[in-house]
Amino acid sequence: MKLFRKPVLLAPSQKRTDNHVLALPAKVELREKLLTEISPASVLDMFAGAGEMHGRVWVKAKSYVGCDIRLQMDERRMFCCRNEVLLRSIDLAPYNLFDADAYGDVWRTLIVLAARRTLRPKETIGVAYTDGTPRAMALISHPHSLLSLVPDSRRGLRVYSVNHHVTIARRAVEELARRMRAVVRKHWIATRRSGGGAGQIYGAFVLTGL
Repeated sequence: MKLFRKPVLLAPSQKRTDNHVLALPAKVELREKLLTEISPASVLDMFAGAGEMHGRVWVKAKSYVGCDIRLQMDERRMFCCRNEVLLRSIDLAPYNLFDADAYGDVWRTLIVLAARRTLRPKETIGVAYTDGTPRAMALISHPHSLLSLVPDSRRGLRVYSVNHHVTIARRAVEELARRMRAVVRKHWIATRRSGGGAGQIYGAFVLTGL
């Protein structure tokens, strides 16, 4: 499927998986776009899972390191721990591509990343992410992490909408860029409706240091 700055709506599903079959093409295309923007690419995959994104995309990168709370016994170089712990424990400067394919609140992880990975002037990095907070947003109960990035994200909201979700995600990324002393050069988003009308966000963005 093609990705545009205008969100693309994918088909409904309620099943939680590492990589939903209907979302998989969008996830792959987003990450391939980042590889065309960032070269040579050194990837830190913060929700590495069983390695489908590695096998389809990140294997093409110059280097790759994954992180997952589940032990993964394969050929990848992996950390087995919570990604927030890893982000606070290692030097992030060697990495210029970050993958945050979360089940739930991705913003908590990205806030830690922003605090630890300030960009040098004209330095470029890329981030792929999955915003897995649709249920909370549909209940007008945004995660505290998202509210810390966009404090007025609930203002005037009476009924959840995917368009509102996309707008808030864009504003959250702008705030992350500010904290990283960077500007958003590109930002692609695709969406998928899930149960109850909630929406899933799949995105990727490129930052350049000020």
